[in-house]
Amino acid sequence: MEDGHFEDVEEFFNVCQQLRGKRVGIVGHTQIDGDAVGAQIALFEILKNLSGEPFLIEPETGIPDHLKFLYEGYQLHRPSDLSVEEWCVVDCGLPSRPGKFFESLRPFLLVDHHLPRNAFALHNFIHPRAAATCEILADYLHQKNFPISQSVARALYVGLIMDTGNYTYDSVRASTLRLGARLLDRGLRPQALAAQIYHREPRRKFSLLERFLKSWKFYADDQLCFGFLREEDYQNTGCDLKDAEGFVNYPRSVRGVRISGLLQEYEGIRKVSLRSDESALRLDQIAQRFRGGGHACAAGFLTPASPDTFWDELIGALQERLEKESSHEG
Repeated sequence: MEDGHFEDVEEFFNVCQQLRGKRVGIVGHTQIDGDAVGAQIALFEILKNLSGEPFLIEPETGIPDHLKFLYEGYQLHRPSDLSVEEWCVVDCGLPSRPGKFFESLRPFLLVDHHLPRNAFALHNFIHPRAAATCEILADYLHQKNFPISQSVARALYVGLIMDTGNYTYDSVRASTLRLGARLLDRGLRPQALAAQIYHREPRRKFSLLERFLKSWKFYADDQLCFGFLREEDYQNTGCDLKDAEGFVNYPRSVRGVRISGLLQEYEGIRKVSLRSDESALRLDQIAQRFRGGGHACAAGFLTPASPDTFWDELIGALQERLEKESSHEG
């Protein structure tokens, strides 16, 4: 990276040119977030402008209500309904993240910003220093003076603000803010977008949140806080995994809590999410021990295993990391 720009921009567009005239599916990760949606839409428009025939793939876990507006004007497809020549993946740090349909497929192209650098596609554009996958694609577009419609600018901007905590994370650099400003110049209204994202939640989500708040347990002298959502919590509130997005951040608001966590049990799968304000805690390294990944301050993993088989190891690893960093600070 030089002067905030990603130096492989020419290589990226050369690879995209190879998809000219081809039917291409573009997929993000399951339990999709704003960054994956924005990256999907941006790559769709890039390939469309380069005379490709791209298709947006609907995530197998569905789309959160607060992100559906980004897909207005676009058609979504199920991968099993399409005959495509190549697959492109965005915002996925592991080959399992796009979902079960893609587990045996090798994508043609991957654009991502997660740790570890898991180059599972034929062509990989992975920048862990980027604050969001949308930052990578927005920078590519601006470097090449590529046409950016208002719908693409909106999707990229939403991806940026959601993956940076509204520009509050350590991953944010001056160049990140400059990209956001350029996107706003496309006629976006920040207050209206914030209302769409944060102020349109269904009432059922707050019933689920109440259960989550009541489930908290503290560890490591109250430096570690975990919340729990089990199958019956979703069934009794009419919710699914999408409705718990962002819950893992609530314990971070408690004074003294350095790591917050969320364990979800849903349809036979356990999802563990980890968050911290301290990059030195390297939560991505903890998640990698359980075949997961992510970022230094935001990581997680999925497993079909019972919590009895990994819980003590997970809590022990987090406590050890907290003790290690406390001793360094001392």
